[in-house]
Amino acid sequence: MMSLGVTASSAASAPSPETFDTAKAELLKRLTAANLNKQGVPPPTKVVDSGGGYQPYWVLTEPVSPEVAEGMLRWLAQQLGGDPAVCEVSRIMRLPGTANIPNETKRKKGRTGPVPSGVVGGGTGMPVAPSRFKQIAKPGGKPK
Repeated sequence: MMSLGVTASSAASAPSPETFDTAKAELLKRLTAANLNKQGVPPPTKVVDSGGGYQPYWVLTEPVSPEVAEGMLRWLAQQLGGDPAVCEVSRIMRLPGTANIPNETKRKKGRTGPVPSGVVGGGTGMPVAPSRFKQIAKPGGKPK
């Protein structure tokens, strides 16, 4: 694997449309370099606004095995409050420029759509060495 991406959804922490924008702004704030470095997480290469949250991406300077990548994704999801259910390497992430169309559950919470996705500030634009992560998973996908 040469890149990692995690889904961090503001929708999960926003029970109503009135709190959605606040939750989303707080989530982007948590993805800043200063906050991530405290957790041993290097700043991401790019951050994508998925329409319902943010997806930070790390382009790696060297490949890691799929098993190590999945362990790293689970650890990143835990550190960032991301969705642990989407930490497998076969996961397809939302592409910038596509639309996030709310499902029935999201519409009941007041979300409307479609909402466009796109790259936002917060990423360094630089690839990251896997050794920069505080915890690197060992084979089998379990954190050290």
